[in-house]
Amino acid sequence: MLIGIDDTDIPGSRGTGKLARHLASDLETCGLGGSLSVTRHQLLVHPRINYTSHNSAACLVLVSHQEPHSVLQYCKIFLSDHFIPGSNPGLCVLDNSQVTPDAIDFGRSARDTVLCVEQAYRVARESGALVEALGRTGE
Repeated sequence: MLIGIDDTDIPGSRGTGKLARHLASDLETCGLGGSLSVTRHQLLVHPRINYTSHNSAACLVLVSHQEPHSVLQYCKIFLSDHFIPGSNPGLCVLDNSQVTPDAIDFGRSARDTVLCVEQAYRVARESGALVEALGRTGE
């Protein structure tokens, strides 16, 4: 299962990567699965994109027998309890077997193209990804 998080921090605070590693550890401690890795993904830095310092997102690879919806609910509570006020966190959970070529292309294009929220939700919907906007705007 893949768990993506982004925009959980503000300038001067601990970053999304640190929070992602904390989430991975917490998922293991609670018996929801074993974390294989936490990876950092560099996204486009552009004046039209709001970001904290480097515009990177994190992805956790989790081996779990839980349903993605259950993992999403747990992660949603965890992030709600741990994100920095003033940030604009988002969460995405997807079973690895559901990763579509369009989802891969969308992720790759985020490295060098300004994308919009509607595109992200469309790709998520078409691949079966579960997405939650936990912040102000969903961006």
